[in-house]
Amino acid sequence: MVAVKTTEIAAFLKSAATRIDVYLICGSDVGQVSEVAKEIATSLAASSNPPGEILRLSDQDLAQTPGRLVMEARSLSMFGGRPVIMVKHNQQLTQGIVEELLDGGPLAGFVIIEAGNLKRDAKIRQTFEKAKNGAAIVCYGADERNLPQLIRDDVKAAGLSIAPDAVAHLATLLGADWAVSRSEIAMLILYAAGEIEITLADVEGIVGDASALGFDAGIKD
Repeated sequence: MVAVKTTEIAAFLKSAATRIDVYLICGSDVGQVSEVAKEIATSLAASSNPPGEILRLSDQDLAQTPGRLVMEARSLSMFGGRPVIMVKHNQQLTQGIVEELLDGGPLAGFVIIEAGNLKRDAKIRQTFEKAKNGAAIVCYGADERNLPQLIRDDVKAAGLSIAPDAVAHLATLLGADWAVSRSEIAMLILYAAGEIEITLADVEGIVGDASALGFDAGIKD
């Protein structure tokens, strides 16, 4: 199994697109798992020429046709390019299907499996550990280890820069919820539109304490 940190995804995909067919995205932060899966799907689809199509199979699709995931993964797209098939880990996605994807020979398309917070001894994770064409990416949420990098990456993608003290202060305001953190960063970027660099004053003027907001929401729930 290839284990990849969320901050290393972009670099990993540049070198892995030709040798990794099946991706397992898991973690306790549902929003981050979904976002990372979409990011990887978009990148993989664009890696072939012409670009591959992205197909999402639902629980109902798998229930109605148990072999559909494997069939789609082994079928060439009529539009050209390598297709990307996305699916959620559930009871329809049996261990036998996972093993066939990982050990049943080359695939015509990519497969992305979104899962919850899987323990290290979970059967699907153990299966990925033995696979040569699989990669597992564990999403830990927007914790203190990756928040600064998340901030810098989002700001850079928007064509801006951000002062080091602004990054440090913003990281203390953001909570562990990935979706809420991304929303706060997006709001800051919108506020700073037209500027070259986001400053500490910008952060203090627009961003609230997202960690406190998340805590309050948890109490209300």
